[in-house]
Amino acid sequence: MDRSIDYVIAVAECRSISQAAEMLYISQPSLSRYLSNLENELGVNLFVRTLNGTELTEAGKIYLEYAKEIKLLRYHGFKNQGIEAGKKEPDPGRDDPECGISNGF
Repeated sequence: MDRSIDYVIAVAECRSISQAAEMLYISQPSLSRYLSNLENELGVNLFVRTLNGTELTEAGKIYLEYAKEIKLLRYHGFKNQGIEAGKKEPDPGRDDPECGISNGF
């Protein structure tokens, strides 16, 4: 799955790059760099970074809405087409108790 979708969803719902990085099993600097590169590529800021964490900008809210829809469509596409042998079925309904994440499904 496209990392940007998972990364943006995690940061938005954790409201913390550090907590999201921990949950995603990547380093905080790597996640920060990835988000900065994505924002540069898109030409908009998705997050406002503060001392207390991160908040979505209006562009970020729109991106998040579409990211969740794409994730849901991909999940249903995998279910309808069947999963390749040996691959685990994705679980978009998984909640993460560390961040209080609910994937909204």
